[in-house]
Amino acid sequence: IYTDKNMKILTFPKHLRKQIDDGTAAHMSFQVFPKDNPEGGAKVHLYMPTGISVPDSAGYTSVDLGAIGAAKSAGSGEAEMTEADVAIGGLNLLKGKGGTAEAFSTTAGLEKGIVSNPFTNIAFQSTTVRTFAFTFKLVSESADEAEEARQIENFFRKNLYPKKLGVFALQYPPTFKIRFYTSGADESKFLPFIQDCYLVNATTSYNETANIFHADGAPVETSIALSFQETKNLTRDDLYGTGEGYDQIRGK
Repeated sequence: IYTDKNMKILTFPKHLRKQIDDGTAAHMSFQVFPKDNPEGGAKVHLYMPTGISVPDSAGYTSVDLGAIGAAKSAGSGEAEMTEADVAIGGLNLLKGKGGTAEAFSTTAGLEKGIVSNPFTNIAFQSTTVRTFAFTFKLVSESADEAEEARQIENFFRKNLYPKKLGVFALQYPPTFKIRFYTSGADESKFLPFIQDCYLVNATTSYNETANIFHADGAPVETSIALSFQETKNLTRDDLYGTGEGYDQIRGK
């Protein structure tokens, strides 16, 4: 366990700390930011996991412009009115009256083999709030390393939960800043840039592959599966600012 300006820093495996200081280890870090501490709290450094993925997506919906779309198309000179247009216009008038008139309109359209163009367009709704998942297998070579694994496990579990402020009131859990490093102290421009997140799931398994314990009873193997969700849906500006690469200033 290392501290920096009274900030608790946990690392796993044990030799990762020296490799980080030497600038020779790819790794990632998780730091908590409680609501009452904007400077940030404890931090965990872990080895770089495999299979990192970025789930960027956006939502769209279909909008039928109908008569408005037809009027716009005709007004722009894209196409001239035809006999089929006149016929379908008459059938649409009957359809609007409902009942027998609507049934006649539908039947006539089937017989003539014509139907009204709905002028369907796609309308943007929003981007999807992104979720990131990471799994770490902490296999300890000593009781000291097992203790570090225990504290890392509790770091994540503790900061998933809200804090009680009274009989009814709860304080939001802290947010996490997640960073990727290929070497040294600079964030990687090649790996994902993740905005502030909440930890939404933390699943811990002990001794998945072998039922072995250290002398003090600590499990040799601790596996942690983590899921994080960003605090909001993002815009292009949140990720890139005005440049082509990641704008790695969070919390704007």
